[in-house]
Amino acid sequence: MTYQWVQDNLDVVFFFYGLSFIIMGIAILLQPKKGSGLKISGIFWLLAMFGLLHGMNELLDMWTIIRGRHYILDSIRWFTLVSSFIFLFEFGRRLFVCNSAGKIKNLVKPYFTFIIVLLIVVLSFVSSDFWTTGSTLARYLLAFPGGLMIGFGFFRYCKCEKELLKPSKIKKYFIAAGLAFFLYGIFGGLVVNKGSILLSGVINNDSFLSVVKIPVQVFRALCAGLSTWGIIGMLSMFSWEKTRQIHDALITREKIIDGMDEGILLIDRNFRILEANKMEKELYGGAIIGDYCYHATHNVSKQCAGLSDPCPLAEVLASGEKISVIHTHYDDKNNPVYVEITVHPVKDEEGEIFEFVHISKDITKIMKLEETLESVSDPLIVINHEEKITTANPMFLELTGYSREETLRGTLELIFIEEEKQLFMRNVKRNGFIRNYELEIYTKERNNKIPVSLNAAIIKYQNNIMGIVCVLRDLREIKTLQSQVVQSEKMAAVGQLAGGVAHEINNPLGVILGFAQVIARNVKEGDNLYVPLKSIEREAIRCKNLVGDLLTFSRSDKSVMASIDLNSAIRSALSLVEARTKTQNIEIVRSFEENLPKFTANSNQVQQVIINLCNNAIDAMPDGGKIAVKTKKLEREVEITISDTGSGIPEEVRRHLFEPFFTTKEVGKGTGLGLSLVYEIIKKHNGTVEVESELNEGTTFRIRLNLE
Repeated sequence: MTYQWVQDNLDVVFFFYGLSFIIMGIAILLQPKKGSGLKISGIFWLLAMFGLLHGMNELLDMWTIIRGRHYILDSIRWFTLVSSFIFLFEFGRRLFVCNSAGKIKNLVKPYFTFIIVLLIVVLSFVSSDFWTTGSTLARYLLAFPGGLMIGFGFFRYCKCEKELLKPSKIKKYFIAAGLAFFLYGIFGGLVVNKGSILLSGVINNDSFLSVVKIPVQVFRALCAGLSTWGIIGMLSMFSWEKTRQIHDALITREKIIDGMDEGILLIDRNFRILEANKMEKELYGGAIIGDYCYHATHNVSKQCAGLSDPCPLAEVLASGEKISVIHTHYDDKNNPVYVEITVHPVKDEEGEIFEFVHISKDITKIMKLEETLESVSDPLIVINHEEKITTANPMFLELTGYSREETLRGTLELIFIEEEKQLFMRNVKRNGFIRNYELEIYTKERNNKIPVSLNAAIIKYQNNIMGIVCVLRDLREIKTLQSQVVQSEKMAAVGQLAGGVAHEINNPLGVILGFAQVIARNVKEGDNLYVPLKSIEREAIRCKNLVGDLLTFSRSDKSVMASIDLNSAIRSALSLVEARTKTQNIEIVRSFEENLPKFTANSNQVQQVIINLCNNAIDAMPDGGKIAVKTKKLEREVEITISDTGSGIPEEVRRHLFEPFFTTKEVGKGTGLGLSLVYEIIKKHNGTVEVESELNEGTTFRIRLNLE
C-alpha cells in the first residue's frame, strides 16, 4: 500500500525534494558571512548554487510528471542537473582539501572539475544519446564523488575545528549534513536511469525499486531534507562567531580603555556616571557608577560652576561641541589632583546629545613643575625638540620684555641670532649640557643686547630628545663690576711695574740722558766719542718711550680693534715685565715664528693678557726660574704659549682658575680677576685659552686666536 501511494504521489516527493534544496541554497546565501574567519565561509556559495539549481531541477521533474515532457523543458532539466552536480563536486573537492594534509590535497587537484566536465561533454557527444549519457555520467563522475567528499569533508572539518565549534554546540548538524550528503552521493550518484553505461544496467532506478520497493527519489528527498536541516543548523556558527567577535572586541576595548593613562567616564544628561574605566575607579574609590560626576570627582553636592571650575558638560550642552578645561579633582583620600578634562558629546540620530564621554588626564606633576619653574629666581625657558619655547617663567619675561603669549609662540630666534642659535643647539646636542656659556641675547626691542651666562641640559625619554631646559643669569651687574675692577687691576699692575721702572730706570735715566746730551753738544761729529754718545742718547730715549708706553697702558681704552703684528705686540708687553723679572732672577726665553700674518685684534688687550700671564708666572717662581714665550701659526689660528718652571697648579685650583674673584694669593696681593680677565679678553677675540700644569714641574697657558 505504501509502495502504491508513493508511486501515485511522486510529484509530492519531487516537490519536497526540490524545495528542500532550494531552501538550503537560500538560507546559505542569506546568512551573513562577511568578515568570518571560518575556512568554510569562502566556499559555502558553491553549495548554495547546487541547492538552487538542483532544487529547480527536481521541481521541473515534478512539473514533467504533472504536465508531461517537452524538449525545451528537458534541455533545461539536463542543464540544471549537470550544472548543479558541477557545483556539488567543486564544493566537495574544496571542503575535502580544506583541512587535509599535503598528500591528500594532491589527490584532488583544482583542475579535476574541469577535466571531468570536459570528459562528460566529449563522451556525451560521441554517444548515440547525448542527454542520457550526459546526465548518467554527471551522476557517476560528479554527484557520487562529490557527495562522498562532502560527507567526509564535513566529518573532518568538525573534527579539526572542534575547539572552535564546541562552544556553538553544532557538531550534530555537521554529522547530520555529512551523513545526508554521503548517502546522497550513493542514492543520487550510483542509482541512475537504466542504460548501458558502466553499472547502469545493474544498479539503476528500476532494480532499486524491485529490491527496496520504494523509489530511490524518496531516499534522495529524505537526504535533501536531512542535509537542509543540518546546513541550516550549521549556519548558526556564523552568528555565534559574530557574537564571539563582538564579545572579544568588547573585552579588547575594555582592556584598552582600562590600560589607558587617561581616565574615562560615560555620563548621561543628568550628570550620572554610567561607565568608568579602571583608572577612574581606582582614583575615586571604585563605587562611582551611578554617582553624580561632580560628587565623585569634586566631593561636592552641586554642579560645578564659576571661573575656577566651570562645568564642561553644561558648556558642551550649550555649544554642542567638545570642550577642554583644567579642573582640580579630589581622590578618594581627598587629595587634590590637577586634571585636564576633554568632554565629547554623544548624539543620537536626530543630533540630540544624550551622553558625554569625559576624558581626564592627570597633569598634577606638570602643574607642580610649572609652579616650581615659576618660583625659580633666574630667567628660565624650556624648548621642545622643534626648538619652540614651551615654558617661560616670569623672570625671563621681565628680562626680555616679551609677553607670555609672544614667548610661547616663538622659538630661540626671539633671543638668539641664527648663527648663535645653531652653535648653541650643536653644542648642547653634542655634549648633552652646557655650563656657564656666556653670550648676549636680544630683548623685544632688538636694539639692546643683554650679556647672560647660560646653563642648559637636555631632557630625554627612551633616548629621544623631549626638550631642553635653559637657565640664564643676567651678567649686566657683574660686567659693570668687572669693568670697574679691570682698571683697578691694571693700575695695580702698573704700580707694581712702576716701582721696578723707577728703581731701575727713572733715577739714572735723567742723569744719563742729560749728561749724554750735554756732552754730545760739545763733541764734534767726527770725534771718536760722538757715535757712542749718540748711542747713549738713543737708548736713553728708548727708556723714556718705555715709560711712555707704561703710562699709556695705565689709561682706560675703548677696545679699539685693528690689524696688529702679534710678535711686536708681545715684545712690547714683555718689555714691561722685564724689569720685574730681572730683580727676581727670572729669564724670559722668546721663540717667535717669523712672518706671522697680521690679524684684527685689540693690541692693548693682547698685551694685557701677556702681562697678566707673565705676572702670574713670576709670582709662581719666587726663587727664580724661566718663562718661555712662543708663537706659532696653525692652519687658521695663531698659538701663543707661555710656560713657566714654577710650582704648578693643583687640580682643585685648576677647576676654578678662570672664575672671577677666585684667588690663592694672600689678602692684599691679588683680586682674583687677572685670569678671569684673560679668559674674557680671549673669548671676545673668538679664541680659546687652555692650561696644562704638573705640580713641581711648571705651568703652560696655551692661547689660540682666529686669523679670520
